[in-house]
Amino acid sequence: MMPGQIEVCVQIFSPGSIPVPVSVDFTTQPGTAMAPMDYVALPVPNMVTFPAGSVTGTSRCVDITIINDNVLEMNGENFFVDITTSGNAVVSPGRDRATIIFAETNDLIVCNFDPTNGPTVVEDDTTVEVCIICNSNSLSPSSSITLQVISSGGSATGKAGLDYNAVTGNPPLVFTAGNTRQCVDVTILEDPIVENPETIILVAVPGAALPPGVSIGPGTTVTIQDDDALPIRIVPPPTDVPEGGGPALVCVEVVSGQLASGVTAVVNLATRGGSANAPADYTSVSMALTYNSGNTGNMLCISIPIEDDNVCENSETIFVDLTSTDPNAITVPPTSTSVTITDNDVAQVALTNADPNEFADGAYIVTECADEGFYFDISITNSVIKGPGVSCEISVETESGTAGSSCDYVTLDATCILDSSNSDCEFHIEILDDFTAEMTEYFFISLTSNDPTRCNIANDNITIRVIDDEDCDDEDVCGAFEMCEELRCPRNFTCRPIGPDIGDDPHFAVTLESGKTLCYTVQGEHGFAFNLISNQKVYMNAMFVPDRDREEVTWLGNMGIVVNNNGYKKSNMTKLRFEAIKNKIHVDDQMVLDARNIEKITIQNGKLTISEAPPMEGYKQPFVRVDLKDVELSFSVKFMTEHLDLYWHSTGQNLADSHGLIGQFFHHDVVLDEVRKILMIPGKEPVPIQRKPVWAFMEREAMDSSNYCWVAMNPGFQGEGLIDGTYFDYLVDDVLSTEFKFKKL
Repeated sequence: MMPGQIEVCVQIFSPGSIPVPVSVDFTTQPGTAMAPMDYVALPVPNMVTFPAGSVTGTSRCVDITIINDNVLEMNGENFFVDITTSGNAVVSPGRDRATIIFAETNDLIVCNFDPTNGPTVVEDDTTVEVCIICNSNSLSPSSSITLQVISSGGSATGKAGLDYNAVTGNPPLVFTAGNTRQCVDVTILEDPIVENPETIILVAVPGAALPPGVSIGPGTTVTIQDDDALPIRIVPPPTDVPEGGGPALVCVEVVSGQLASGVTAVVNLATRGGSANAPADYTSVSMALTYNSGNTGNMLCISIPIEDDNVCENSETIFVDLTSTDPNAITVPPTSTSVTITDNDVAQVALTNADPNEFADGAYIVTECADEGFYFDISITNSVIKGPGVSCEISVETESGTAGSSCDYVTLDATCILDSSNSDCEFHIEILDDFTAEMTEYFFISLTSNDPTRCNIANDNITIRVIDDEDCDDEDVCGAFEMCEELRCPRNFTCRPIGPDIGDDPHFAVTLESGKTLCYTVQGEHGFAFNLISNQKVYMNAMFVPDRDREEVTWLGNMGIVVNNNGYKKSNMTKLRFEAIKNKIHVDDQMVLDARNIEKITIQNGKLTISEAPPMEGYKQPFVRVDLKDVELSFSVKFMTEHLDLYWHSTGQNLADSHGLIGQFFHHDVVLDEVRKILMIPGKEPVPIQRKPVWAFMEREAMDSSNYCWVAMNPGFQGEGLIDGTYFDYLVDDVLSTEFKFKKL
């Protein structure tokens, strides 16, 4: 029997075998099923024969073909099969007809989601079509199937503005005979959230009562693939990083968007060499940085260790690149940046390799008769120089002290360039032998850097002490105090004068703390005004005037005093001006006093007191005492014929902050060595001195015994070596000025 057929059989029931052949005729009769729509009718006749000798149980069958009409009949169908026999056999009573009934199992209608569309969609503000297929061709023309598609869960959220618009079944899908496929559109929404794939579960439900024989298959799942990536960029470093200043931080930030819970976005920051090299300048770094739903508002950073390499060099750069292989992260500009390493090294430049290298009391010592002079190098002592354009330009110059460039040494004026190819410069200063007995002299080597921030001079003023090589029998005349060195070249010589010819009246006389009197003279030009004492309470200035007979000799002429009364007087200042030739004292430019009639002027708490002198008998130079009580300063002014002499009586602690040609000695720790005949001032070379009688001090109240003072001796003296700077630094516009002319001190 073939598929789609039914077999109908008959059997013999006989006490024994049949003696003769028996024929049976099969015929089909319609019932609710009709031929040829529902089955194939048997031909007429349709005989089957049992041969003689057949026994009970022997059967003969016919096959009837059932037709699939693709029509859903509600209650099933039937037809009949009748049998008749020849005259030599009978049909059992009631067994001459068989009813054939067949159900409509193969014509049931099933509605299923179409698996060929809509299972996966990319999140991009679009729609996805989801379809249902019903084998509804078997519907009768008067029947229909109504279904609704609705969303029923999944990991996606069906709300407006989130993942998709919820599917609610409207409009319904209606299937009729010949209309087997109906679809709905599901709107997928774009969002800025980086997330895992999400699902929508869709099911079909009846929109109306289903006809009999109609069933609905299972739901379908739509998967939404996320198309978002977190945009991440580099944050350029805000400042340069100095060597030794700690690590450099380079960070990334999220530009926009967010991550769903459980989702991460990974980027990588890695250093790349620029002009800086690892590991000499920095330590290479490559690091993955991970964002999650809780830290998208933060910057994530890497730390790049910066090395301190002790090399003077240009600023160097490190490049840092941002990359990502994570689909959840996208790099946006800037995706690279640079870190600038600024050099913190300062080359320490110094005089090195001195020959001869004897060093004492802050000076190099060389003998006047040295055959080769003074050799030295200029070198960097603490680091190296690297890179193009990096150099130290050092000016090397000699400056005269008591030794002169024309007779004691040969002037040096040169430039030293120290760079990556030149680590030092060699120099030579020729020392001259003048065949003159004299005391030890000195000169200076001055070093100047063109860029102190890059090249620092360890000692910018080096003292070279030149020891005389001649013998001198008359120590009082020559004033030598280091004449007995073994290093000498005995020759015939003459002794030259030591110090300026000060005559019998020096410009300045200062009583030191030891009680000794120091006298000194400067070779100033007449008409110049200069400061003697300056502090916050008093300014005292004087002016040089020429000697009547010797133009090259100057004296102290006019003198001015300005006292700051600190508010005691309305004018706040008291001004005194002394004129030598006219014997006049001007008070605040309002009162003129005759010095011959004045014994003492006192200023205290802003009050000026004038004490008159008794009548003078015969000719006598006026001698006026001035007491400035507020600053504890007391001195006398002697009016000579054409100049003034000053005599100091006492100074107090209120003058400890004073400066000026005289004022600076009120606080300098000055030591007068009578044995070696030198004056020692901190920070300066020893100054030779001689004890000499000075007639102008005969009437002085505070005077060494026998009217002697210790005179500073220095050829060509402009004050250098004894005072701070030279006397030019103390120039003022006039004797009542309260500011230095050149404002150097």
